[in-house]
Amino acid sequence: MHMWLSILCLYTLGVVLIRMSSALRGLFYFIVLLVVVSGFVSPCLAGGNGDIDHVFDMSFAELMELEIVTTSKQQESFLRTPAAVDVLTAEDIRLLNFNTLEECLEYVTGLSSINGEGNVFTTTTIRGNTLVNYNTNTLLLFDGIPLYSPYHGSFDFSLIPLAAIERVEIVKGANSVLYGSNTISAVINVISKKKITDERHAEMVMRVGSHETWHGQVALLSPEDEHGWQLRLFNDVTKTGGEPMTIHDEAGHGLDFSQDKQLGTVVMKADYRSLALHLQFFDRQLPTYRTRNFNYGQDNHEQAVVANIDFQQQFSAATTLRLRSNIYDWQLSKDYFPAFTTTPAPYYWDYSGRLWSTDLEMVGNWRTHRYTVGSNYNISNGRRYKSNSDSYDVGLYNEETKEYSLYLNGSSDLSHGLDLVYGGRYTNSSYYSPAVGEKQVNENFSSRGGVVYSPQEDTYVKLLYGESFRVPTYFEKGVASLHVLGNPALRPEESSSWDFIVSTLVSEVYLSVDFFQLQIDDKITRVPIGGGIYQNQNIGKVCFRGVEVSSKFQLFDDLSGFAGYSYSKGKNRQSGEALEFTYEHMLTGALRWRWQEGLESTLSGKYLSDWGAADSYVLVNMGLNYQPAHLAGFTFELKADNIFATAIDRPEIGRASNAVPTIPLTRDPWLYMGVRWQL
Repeated sequence: MHMWLSILCLYTLGVVLIRMSSALRGLFYFIVLLVVVSGFVSPCLAGGNGDIDHVFDMSFAELMELEIVTTSKQQESFLRTPAAVDVLTAEDIRLLNFNTLEECLEYVTGLSSINGEGNVFTTTTIRGNTLVNYNTNTLLLFDGIPLYSPYHGSFDFSLIPLAAIERVEIVKGANSVLYGSNTISAVINVISKKKITDERHAEMVMRVGSHETWHGQVALLSPEDEHGWQLRLFNDVTKTGGEPMTIHDEAGHGLDFSQDKQLGTVVMKADYRSLALHLQFFDRQLPTYRTRNFNYGQDNHEQAVVANIDFQQQFSAATTLRLRSNIYDWQLSKDYFPAFTTTPAPYYWDYSGRLWSTDLEMVGNWRTHRYTVGSNYNISNGRRYKSNSDSYDVGLYNEETKEYSLYLNGSSDLSHGLDLVYGGRYTNSSYYSPAVGEKQVNENFSSRGGVVYSPQEDTYVKLLYGESFRVPTYFEKGVASLHVLGNPALRPEESSSWDFIVSTLVSEVYLSVDFFQLQIDDKITRVPIGGGIYQNQNIGKVCFRGVEVSSKFQLFDDLSGFAGYSYSKGKNRQSGEALEFTYEHMLTGALRWRWQEGLESTLSGKYLSDWGAADSYVLVNMGLNYQPAHLAGFTFELKADNIFATAIDRPEIGRASNAVPTIPLTRDPWLYMGVRWQL
């Protein structure tokens, strides 16, 4: 226990050191390494077989029997769960072997990313639903904890360290019944690694690559001690000099630019009997240039702090009470400075967003019924300060949005092989708007329903319906810039989704086909009002329809992987016009081939059709992993991303000008070599 407290103190110190020089950070990691070696190596080598891979490595059979939690907040079978679900496991992440969760999620069926403000904000597009105000219409959770800023409703996947991930559950479709606002497209819930044996576990990754890139991961997990304590520590750090590329501004000027960045996140989890504590710190520094005008450079410094406490009390084998409270505090500073001359004068913008959320839930079973009933209360705020005008344009009066909800979700076994799913949520959200001169109150009732039928073993047919809503963000309501105006009278977006799913397991091949429709009412977007100015307005109804095919497989004993295809078509229901930023076709896949004991190769790829002004592309990555028999716990890795030097652009949705329709993401192959050490 004392060793773990020592490590915790070192990581607290690391939160400070992350802002300091690379030499100090290197010293910090060297000290952590010494502590880990002294505290872990002896007991691991002396007390067991040293093979901890089985704790997190999941076989194909284990995946099919996986119990997931996001669809009903209770454990349910992956195959039978009443939802459109994709699961990205720790083994899938190791197969893909990227440095960030965002890169890994690019290979999940129907997911892709799009630029907002020249790579400063990145939003996730699911089933073609793309936003122009940075909000993703998707809720990101980390062990059920919401991670998003009320300022713009968006998030950064780098908040969550890859070192912490046991699996990612992506539940698609409208799902406000259990999770409230922002769940129009999907809920992405990242489940952290937990210790299930009596041995300590440590895992470290160090990787270096092209363009002065280095990446490190640390995961430390302890078993429960004699007093009931269990500690988990996770850390990711990435630094890169950036790929040299040419970008353009709206005046047509070109600029050769390498977007260097550094980011790090630290997570500490402490469990004591019925209590669980979660503490998290995130820091990202990303310099760039404004695409409106290259006269200014832009330094972006983003930080976030998360704190959560969770209490569970089991009254019986069938009933559990759960109380959770968390706070998410986000800050972003943009420093604008003269790029090539001494004029004009420098200035800065400061952004902030805070979300405080509390949930009280009762989860239980009664005969053939399973239910989750609960209440939720949120207080949120978002602001932006501009030093060049010495004023706030967003959050001028520091008004808070308050939201409370009551919800019920359940399922019933009607007969052998037939389940009924039902649920509803009432939400009341309010905030005082000085621009309107009164308190704005929005009420919403979202419902959920469906049936799951199993005509034979390991085959399921699902018909699912869901509703959702999204409260307008502070940016959408209050922004006052040269080109974009907010609208305090915006109404919440509301949506409904249908899914018809057929899934089956044949031998060691899993296949799922999902026909879907998503309709959004009162869609919020930017509308031209004259003079080159746009205003956020509700524009009516948009609709997305398509089909997704997903598969996971284990062929022979040596070949395994996953693949997916997505087709999506977006349409404005009022005008009948196709939506510009909706890709039609996406194909993804990844393979692992074990050549012999300790030697394997990996292959991953993605095809995305053109969308907006961005051209279609094919991206292919390859890797080789070697685990020498005489070095137990060590794996040496070689990786080549974008081996065909594919030019990839992302649509730039944060700008209205046709002069900057896309932002380059990559043009070159990226090479990496690294080592993974596991005890």
